[in-house]
Amino acid sequence: MNKQCLSYFATILFILLIIAPGIAVAKDNTPGYTNVSACEAKKMIEKGNTFVLDVRTMAEFKAAHIKGATLIPFKNVPLHDPIILSDDKLLPARINEVPKDKKIIVYCKTGGRSLNASKLLVEKEYTNVYNMQGGIPAWIDARYSVVSTFVDESDVDSCTKKVLNAKINCALLHLKRGNDNKAKQELDKFACFVNTTERVNRISSSQAEYLRHEAELIKEMI
Repeated sequence: MNKQCLSYFATILFILLIIAPGIAVAKDNTPGYTNVSACEAKKMIEKGNTFVLDVRTMAEFKAAHIKGATLIPFKNVPLHDPIILSDDKLLPARINEVPKDKKIIVYCKTGGRSLNASKLLVEKEYTNVYNMQGGIPAWIDARYSVVSTFVDESDVDSCTKKVLNAKINCALLHLKRGNDNKAKQELDKFACFVNTTERVNRISSSQAEYLRHEAELIKEMI
């Protein structure tokens, strides 16, 4: 090997020795989860073998959630949720409910809690974790349907439930069609009906407060 070739080889080797550690560090710093859009998440769900994880509060979940999603709150608030967790904790005892043999789609309201939850799952050696960016508003903006359960789970009488559910379902239908303003109008009608039934003592003040609060949570997702 002549001196010119030897010098060239030595230069290449020197460069590799310098950049190789940086490449290794960059590889080690990969997050371990994948950010996906609402559209990508929807396609994954349709293909099956996915576990949809909602990490919002119980109240947010009951207001509107992706059908089939499992709720494991990342942080709860005391207003309508009995359990209070610190900012960096997922319900530790329930993390075992998340399967390791499926793709895990994590979502919240805006993407912050789902991002932290995704990181935590990776730390717990979950390998197929997908963080849905934009949260539930992005899902709604894409005109994908959501499910609301708070009326059914309330303790108002069946006749009142029927009327309330009709108004909520109408609002959700408008959301799926992309008619946000009409959806908000239906939610306003829902609140007005709640106020009326409260005035005539068909529902209690605590029931009315709960129902209005849940309707406002839906509005916040639009």
